[in-house]
Amino acid sequence: MGLGWVGVPFPGLGLLLLLLGVLVGAASEPHSLRYFYTAVSDPGPGVPHFVTVGYVDGHLIDHYDSETQRTEPRVDWIAANTDQQYWDSETEISQRSEQVFRGHLETLRERYNQSRGPHTKTGGIVPTSLQLLVTSQH
Repeated sequence: MGLGWVGVPFPGLGLLLLLLGVLVGAASEPHSLRYFYTAVSDPGPGVPHFVTVGYVDGHLIDHYDSETQRTEPRVDWIAANTDQQYWDSETEISQRSEQVFRGHLETLRERYNQSRGPHTKTGGIVPTSLQLLVTSQH
C-alpha cells in the first residue's frame, strides 16, 4: 500500500503499477504515473469544488469530481482490467482527499484573511517528487 501526497493510503497503487507493466510494457521503458488534485473554494457554474485526475505518460486514465462523487476510468484498458472493488477504493481515496483539500483551503483563507472570492489549491503526486501549487485569485 502506497501513501499519497496528502497522507492518504493508496491501496490500488500496486495494482495500477502492475497493470501498467503488463499492458503498457513497463519492462522495456520507464513510464510516468501522476495524479493531480484541484480544490476551488468558490467555483463558478459548471466547475466542481474538487477534481482528481490520473495520467499515465501524459494520457488521462481516470477522473473524480465532487459533483459525481465517483472515480471513473477514462481509458478502455484500465476499465477492462479492474473490478468494481478497485473503483470503490479509488473513490474512497478521492473523497478523503477532497475533505483534506477543503481543510487546506479554509486554512489559506484564515491565514491570508480572505473570506470571499475564489481560491484554488492544486497538488500533484508523482512517483519521484512532490509538487504543490497554491494560487489565490481575486
